Amino acid sequence: YHYYTYEYDKEGKKVKMKCYLTGNDGEGFTADDKLQYYKKFIYGEDGKVKKEICYSGSGKDKKWFSPDDIIGSHSIYEYNKRGQKSRVVKYNPQGDIIQYMIFIDDKKGNLVKDVDYRNPGKDRRWFTDDDVVEKYHVFQYYKDGRLKNAREFHREHNGKGKDGLWFTDDDVVSSAKEFLYNKDKLHIKDRKYIGPGEDGIWFTTDDVIQYYVICHYMKVRY
Repeated sequence: YHYYTYEYDKEGKKVKMKCYLTGNDGEGFTADDKLQYYKKFIYGEDGKVKKEICYSGSGKDKKWFSPDDIIGSHSIYEYNKRGQKSRVVKYNPQGDIIQYMIFIDDKKGNLVKDVDYRNPGKDRRWFTDDDVVEKYHVFQYYKDGRLKNAREFHREHNGKGKDGLWFTDDDVVSSAKEFLYNKDKLHIKDRKYIGPGEDGIWFTTDDVIQYYVICHYMKVRY
């Protein structure tokens, strides 16, 4: 129903992402597909992304990728002392914070948890203890470092569990994602699940699938 394309510079850095909706023919990668939005990634001198700009409309000229494209939001990336991404803060066109995410890594540098905040809480101030968690993800890896799966705990799906507290043992998994690879260990597919099936156990054969994503690769010569 939709797909993404990515563009990279000569150094292999991702510089643009485009999201397309399939057209009337119901097929992807055809002439009647419609661009929904696109993102640009801007890098700092250290080679890391410092800003992400999301363009949500083509502007008055009705032509995408022209100077009057409409900016729907932008995000600022922050990094810890080890150079790993630690926080991304999202702003609306007026410059107000509308969301932020924090990222937690293990000793190997693998992302093990991210937390998504979309409400500043009762004090109406961002980055304080009462900021409202929208959802968080927990990630697991294979021994060779490949991402294996992710579990999501969502506020709207009783994510806090019976005790009403986040990040405790009774938090409820609302959905899960599995990452699949080919024999050459190339990432080729994702599967998104919205239920653990009759056995009540996630990542077994009876999990209820919501959708899947197929990854396509192409060789590029510069």
